[in-house]
This record gives sequence, C-alpha cells and structure tokens, in this order.
Amino acid sequence: VYQYEPITHSLSTILQGDRREEIQNALGTNNITITSAPWITILCLDTNVGSSTYQTFWYYETGAITYNILLEAAALNLRSNVITDIPDEADLRDALELLSQTNLRPCAVISTGRTIASNPPETPTISGATSGNVDITYNYTIKTNDPEGDNVAYWIEWGDGTNTNWL
Repeated sequence: VYQYEPITHSLSTILQGDRREEIQNALGTNNITITSAPWITILCLDTNVGSSTYQTFWYYETGAITYNILLEAAALNLRSNVITDIPDEADLRDALELLSQTNLRPCAVISTGRTIASNPPETPTISGATSGNVDITYNYTIKTNDPEGDNVAYWIEWGDGTNTNWL
C-alpha cells in the first residue's frame, strides 16, 4: 500500500502485504472482484494537505486519474473497474491498517488486471537459501508453468521492506 505525495509527485510505502481480501470485505462489492486484481489504486483526499480550494480540485483530479488508469489498462489489454461508492470510509481505512488516519478520505477504488485465466499458472517452486548473512549474495531459482503459455511475472518481498519489483 502506497500513499501519493502530491508535493513531490511520488509514492511512499505505508503498508506491505496483500490487502485485497480486506479491501473486498470493506467495500462489500458483489459485482466487482477485488481479490483477483494484481493492482488496486485507492484515491484518497488528504484533508491535511492544501486549502479548501485544493481539496475541491482533488475531486476533479480523481476523475482525471481514474480516466488515465482506464486508458492505460485498455492500452495494455487489461480490465479495470472503478468503485466510487465507498460505503464506509472507516472500514476501508481499517482494511488498509490506516484507521487512525481520519484525514484520508477515499474517493475511488480502481482494480486493474487480467480476466481470471481458466488455467492459471501453477504454484511456483522456490529453491535457495532460507536464511543468510548481511552483504552476502544468494541465488534463488523460481519456477512455474503456465498451461496456456502466457508470460509469468514475479514480485518478491524479502520481509525487510525491500522487494525485487516485477521480474
């Protein structure tokens, strides 16, 4: 989970881990599946940032950001759904472990990904060291098979706040 920093136009990590199921439960959405989406964008107004004019502008910016995500998804042959009816902002903040940050007002949840494949890739096998020492390079092998021959990408979180990005 990342937070957009409008002043620097950057993302900062606020929570690691997969929160899709919690987000799905918080939204209570029956016709849009969040749990199968590899990318979820949650647009939140930070009421601690900017003037009331800026905050009014943020709602227009939410529309522009949503539009850009939908265009990118279409260009990449991905599907995307937009949820703007957030039934309970506190439930969504709680799902993201941000319950105390009442300054964050969720405006939209955008799930993006491929349609669930009829034959998803097999569960990957990972071989390599299970523990190690600082400043020592270790090699790992990750293998899987996709029955439909689709490309497979991996994202590995090492548990220390670092990750591999998409491989």
